[in-house]
Amino acid sequence: MVYSVFGNFLAILEEYEARQSPHRNIRRYDIAIADQSRKTDEDVSKKRSLEIKLIFE
Repeated sequence: MVYSVFGNFLAILEEYEARQSPHRNIRRYDIAIADQSRKTDEDVSKKRSLEIKLIFE
């Protein structure tokens, strides 16, 4: 379970970084998450912040 939570966190963090730096070629790990393309940048940012809080509590 810890691996899946950490994997989901990494995938969301990668999505956030890709949206913040669209012209950089950021290496992505092969961690499957649901399609995030319909979510706004604000939604992805909020999800990233929430997962950081949950991991470190």
